[in-house]
Amino acid sequence: VELTGNDEQLMKRVMKSVNSHLGDCDFSVDILAQETGLSRVQLHRKIKEITGVSTGKFIRNIRMEQARRLILAKKVNITQVAYSVGFSDTNYFSTVFKQYYGVKPSEYTEKKE
Repeated sequence: VELTGNDEQLMKRVMKSVNSHLGDCDFSVDILAQETGLSRVQLHRKIKEITGVSTGKFIRNIRMEQARRLILAKKVNITQVAYSVGFSDTNYFSTVFKQYYGVKPSEYTEKKE
């Protein structure tokens, strides 16, 4: 996606905020909107326009990508991965991960080998 100057600045603020709260299970679209200086509706509209997905899904995509990287690194177990990307319920994390990647987190490294 090609960004204009204002969109690029917004996405930098959004990414900084999301990355700084990656492990925070209480992080929400409302907090992101507050930290970027936009209303929830304005933020949703801009994120949808730039990325094609809702703000909540955008945050979850970033969390799932980081979870994938951590699982492939094999330095921490699945429970630690779940907590480090903002999930307090490991079963829910496994469900969401399977929706994204088609396999459970524990099976992901086996699939990649």
